[in-house]
Amino acid sequence: MNSPAAHLPLPLPDDSINALLQSLRLPQAMSISNSQMTAQYHSVSFLNLPPTELSRGYSELVLRVAGNHLPEIKTANEIGVGVTLSDIYDSLSNKKMNKIVDQLIDFLTQLQSHPWDGIGGLKLDDRGQVQLGPVVDETFWQVPDMEAFWSEAETVATLNIGGPYKTYVEYMVAHVTKYIRLIQTHEKLAFMRDTIPRLEAFVAALRKHTNELNNVKLRLAHKDLHFANMIFDPSSGRITSILDWEFAGVVPYPQWNPRSSFLWNGIDTWESLQEECRLVEVFKARCK
Repeated sequence: MNSPAAHLPLPLPDDSINALLQSLRLPQAMSISNSQMTAQYHSVSFLNLPPTELSRGYSELVLRVAGNHLPEIKTANEIGVGVTLSDIYDSLSNKKMNKIVDQLIDFLTQLQSHPWDGIGGLKLDDRGQVQLGPVVDETFWQVPDMEAFWSEAETVATLNIGGPYKTYVEYMVAHVTKYIRLIQTHEKLAFMRDTIPRLEAFVAALRKHTNELNNVKLRLAHKDLHFANMIFDPSSGRITSILDWEFAGVVPYPQWNPRSSFLWNGIDTWESLQEECRLVEVFKARCK
């Protein structure tokens, strides 16, 4: 499977961005800048607009252009004053970072204070109320991979689990059942077909131990909470916005940070990984 970044749309030229602003009856941008980190699922531009009678001051907008990785994924109205935290991370003192970690502790406490009665993504019903929907995850088979490796008969829906699921066992059974189907379907997975009886036995064991396995908290998680998804206001020292909620959902509590991206500064280096590990220890200490 290719990296999602390999299928990003090409960057929009400034003229195209200003044409979009004009179509929305907004003034031309005074400045246009891009995040220093390359996103995986969309290109991001930060627009600075001149003051208008309605804005009563300079306006800062975030423009996101999504790729075609998963159909109908959209995050609306991501607005916050500041800069991407990953872009200025190296300039922050330990004291300022401790304050940021404390804010994240408060944020996570709020997210995890609300109990849920199922597992899945989030959607709005006809009354605008938040409801559980199908699971959406970065590990899914996505459109570029589907087109490269699977027949035209397959879709994102047939290759991935659905949901929502009432319990942890239902959620895990859906995963394993889907794996079995994919192994049975794709010729390149034929070498794994002798494991199918063992996978089916595993499903039976999950159902046999439902009471014990379902004793897990279900909590709302962002699932990709690294510094490139945080907008920070240097003047106040506050995180003003969390971006990229499209993969958020209600998960079994141990899976709140599935790809260990929490506190990552968005740079793919060994030093970056070591710094993330250091901050995790700071986080643990300040949680006590």
